[in-house]
Amino acid sequence: MKRFVFLCVLLAGAAFAAETNLGNLGNGGVTLPGQFPGTDDVITSQPFSFENLQNGLGFQNGSGYTWMLADDITPAGDTPITDIEIWDCYSGSQMTGLKVQIRADGGSRPTGDPLYSYETTNITHTTTGLFAWGSYELFDVVATIDPANAYSPTPGTKVWFCLQATGCSSTAYWCACYQTWGDMCYWSQDNGSNWTSSLDQWATAYDTYMILEGEAALTTDTWAGIKSSF
Repeated sequence: MKRFVFLCVLLAGAAFAAETNLGNLGNGGVTLPGQFPGTDDVITSQPFSFENLQNGLGFQNGSGYTWMLADDITPAGDTPITDIEIWDCYSGSQMTGLKVQIRADGGSRPTGDPLYSYETTNITHTTTGLFAWGSYELFDVVATIDPANAYSPTPGTKVWFCLQATGCSSTAYWCACYQTWGDMCYWSQDNGSNWTSSLDQWATAYDTYMILEGEAALTTDTWAGIKSSF
C-alpha cells in the first residue's frame, strides 16, 4: 500500500508564522511506532517518539517562504520509495501537496540540483490525540507516490531526502529529535539552492522523524504484473 505518513505537530507558545523552528521541547510517555515499521519493504525507519520530540522545523513553500528540509538516507536496495511517513505540525491549514526531492551527498550535506523531484497530492492526515507547545495538535500524515513516478535508489548510496510542504495557509513544521540516525538534517530558505545544517541554523544537531516504504511497479515479467493484466 502506497502511503506517505506525515505527522504534523501544531506547535504553539512562542511560535509565529515567521519562525523557522518551534524551539526545544521535552516530552514523555508516548511512542508512536508508525504505520508500517517491521515490514520487509521498509527502506528507512526513523519512527516518531513523543518522549524524544525536541523541535518542529519549518519546511513550507508559501506565505512568503520557500523553506525545505533534507535528511540523509542510505537505502540497501533499489525498491522505489512510494510511501513516506513523517510527523509534522501546522500553525494554519494543513498542506495539500508535498514536494519530494532527492539530492546527492556532498560530504555529509546535500549538494547540487535535484536528482529527482516530484510533488504528490495524495496525502492523508490522521489525528494522534497528542499536543505540543501548548495547543498545537500532532498529526500523522501519509503521502504516497505511484511506483511509476517514484525514485529508485542505487543500493548502498547515501542521498538526501528533501521535503517541502505546499498549499499551507501558514507555517508547516516537521517534527525532529536530537541527531540519532546518520548525519544531522539540513535546512534551506531558498528551495534548496543553499543549505544550512541544523546545528548552524538552530544551534542544535537534529534528525527528522520519518519512515520510508517501497513498492515495486508491476511489470509483465512478474507474476503480480501478469495477474494484473487479466
